[in-house]
Amino acid sequence: MPITSERIAKEVPGFDVIIDGHSHTTLPQGLKVGKTLICQTGYYGHDLGKVELVVKDHKVRKVQGMLLDRQGVEKLAAKPSDGVAQTLSEIKTRVDKEMQEVVAESPRELTSERDIVRKQESELGNLAADAIRHAAGADIAFINGGSLRSNLPKGKVTDTYDAIMSGLDKLQAEYTANNAATEISA
Repeated sequence: MPITSERIAKEVPGFDVIIDGHSHTTLPQGLKVGKTLICQTGYYGHDLGKVELVVKDHKVRKVQGMLLDRQGVEKLAAKPSDGVAQTLSEIKTRVDKEMQEVVAESPRELTSERDIVRKQESELGNLAADAIRHAAGADIAFINGGSLRSNLPKGKVTDTYDAIMSGLDKLQAEYTANNAATEISA
């Protein structure tokens, strides 16, 4: 049986709130499981979650979850401070410049179709693994098919963020024939 926030709320007493996120589920007012409120904002920063807890005499008396869309966030903080605005402007300028750099070129569109990238070898998966291998200076690399989220277009590619959600983080490990032989015989 998979471990989910709902299962934890049912089987482990004492949680007032669980902030969840992995499944990208949107829970506009949260989900009440027993006495636990499970909150989740969806995906890609479309909403901001707000949880209000009323505590009196060291006991939670009320818990409420809600989602704030862009307009709701702007109501709370219509204008960032000058320091935050300056930092955001600098980051945007740098990211805009980096997102114009050609990082790959393909003679055809590379698919991210779930039934392909999660069940078999794919061109998009190979490209992502090759990028990791190159960045790490490794002999081999692996990519989680679940992190391949949208097609890469035919031609020059400047933006891989939507297609490869893992950000191509890398973990390096040395693996020798002796390691493999030990694991196979175990």
